[in-house]
Amino acid sequence: CDGDEVVGCQDSAACNFDPTATDPGTCDYTTCIEQPEGCEADLNLSGTVGVDDLLMLLAEFGCTENCPVDVDGDGVTGVTDILLLLSSFGVVGCATGG
Repeated sequence: CDGDEVVGCQDSAACNFDPTATDPGTCDYTTCIEQPEGCEADLNLSGTVGVDDLLMLLAEFGCTENCPVDVDGDGVTGVTDILLLLSSFGVVGCATGG
């Protein structure tokens, strides 16, 4: 609780890892991974757009700032993200590495 505290992602496997972070912040695991067409909704990078991805999206639904789950890239987690995920539901063969 002093001026030297830096809030940020402390997980080196995350896209937004901050090596200067002294306090835990939100980590993003998806925005730096290039996914093939139709795989943008493979949020957990399992190789398939499925139930786990939908649950991740629903957990963040309504987020309006620094959203870790944002399928359409508009900065919020909303209805459009759900519709895009559902339109890709069941797609297999998605990339699992970056």
